[in-house]
Amino acid sequence: MKKSIILSLGILIALSSCKSTKITSDFDPNTNFTEYKTYFVLPWHEENATSINPFDQKRILNAIHDQMQSRGYKRVESGSDLAISTFMLLNDKEQTSAYLNYYSTNGYGYYGGFGYHSFGAGYGG
Repeated sequence: MKKSIILSLGILIALSSCKSTKITSDFDPNTNFTEYKTYFVLPWHEENATSINPFDQKRILNAIHDQMQSRGYKRVESGSDLAISTFMLLNDKEQTSAYLNYYSTNGYGYYGGFGYHSFGAGYGG
């Protein structure tokens, strides 16, 4: 009995120390997403491609495709209604860095060329 209580407390302490992954999204709440039917995922930013291994990159992209298709969107390579940009935020005691792709349609209502913008910010402690 005493061993099971100690084991249970150990498991409880271990689980309580686990930190969940924070996922955020940013969109215009007035946007009617039912008007959009197709999507395209922008390529990985160069910094992300070296920070995350190819196996995990594929897992992330597959999860995105699964979620989009479960919501009724069709994946296309060009002329999409939506463009999805993925990025990751690396956070440690010394530095915080964000690498992302910026997408621009070159005007409202028209599908235009891609516009890429890289951003990196750091804080040394």
